[in-house]
Amino acid sequence: MRREHAKAVSRHEQRMIDLDPHLLAAYRVAVSVTSLEPGVLAARLAVGEHEAEAALESLAVFGFVTRLNHDPVPRYVAVSPDVAIGDGLRAREDALRTAMRDVAHLQEVYDLASAEASAAELGEVIEVMRGAEQVAQGFARIQASARREVCALVSNPVAVTSSAVNAVEDEAVARGVQYRVLIERELVSAQDGEWGRLREAVVGGEEVRVAERVPLKLTIVDRERAFLPVLADPERASAAALIVRPSALLTGLVSLFDKCWDAAIPMNVDVAPGLDDLGAQVLSLLMVGHTDEACARILGVSLRTVQRRVRELMEITGSQTRMQLGWHAAREGWLT
Repeated sequence: MRREHAKAVSRHEQRMIDLDPHLLAAYRVAVSVTSLEPGVLAARLAVGEHEAEAALESLAVFGFVTRLNHDPVPRYVAVSPDVAIGDGLRAREDALRTAMRDVAHLQEVYDLASAEASAAELGEVIEVMRGAEQVAQGFARIQASARREVCALVSNPVAVTSSAVNAVEDEAVARGVQYRVLIERELVSAQDGEWGRLREAVVGGEEVRVAERVPLKLTIVDRERAFLPVLADPERASAAALIVRPSALLTGLVSLFDKCWDAAIPMNVDVAPGLDDLGAQVLSLLMVGHTDEACARILGVSLRTVQRRVRELMEITGSQTRMQLGWHAAREGWLT
């Protein structure tokens, strides 16, 4: 039975394949009239009568028309398209469904084999570290291996911090490694002395930018390895971490950092003409979204001092609103 079904499918497919555009044009004429003679078809298609008769004979062979007589002038009638073409299409649909089931089964076999191979290779792509001590050691190790660049997304609270880690960072900067650090705004006000440390880092040659939020904690070294905590809970970020080596995952993490970096606000410690150091710091903090109260707390000055400096900056730039002040600061290059 299956073999006969296959033969039927083959016959229908062959009919569809052999029905070239010229025969299809002749069939369209045939279905539009009650019956058809070669001369009429020749006139409709602007071809010779012998060519028209040959086309009708081919259509008869393939089952698209039926010859009504055997007179010297033959007459043909079209077979219903649902029979002539529909049967073939339905047969092909049945064959396609069978083929799709076979493909699904083969895909299962392939996926199983791929999963077994991937399990063996996964250890070459991802290294898992567990426990605060191992995580801290891994973080220090990956920074110590940096040759050109370290890119980091940092949020509050900081997951890994120690004198040893800070020493590794200082050594990397000293040997010419470029640090690009994107800080979550909340970290600046949540950590005592963080603003001062960031300013020192910028003076030391690091690039620092500030964003309202960062999507995750992440460190990328030379765009060849990445370090990130496993757990989303910030209080448990040091419990486990991953080192990711060259892979599609690493490519995605690098792209994520680049997008976040491009959207963030640079931190500038250079005092532009017309500004003093306090004014420059107040302006930088305001531009990354801090309130006057937060600015005062971060800088260790009174709220009135911050508000007075803001008024002075607005007078210097002729700004009526803080939005205008931001526009003037950007135009004058105070934020870059």
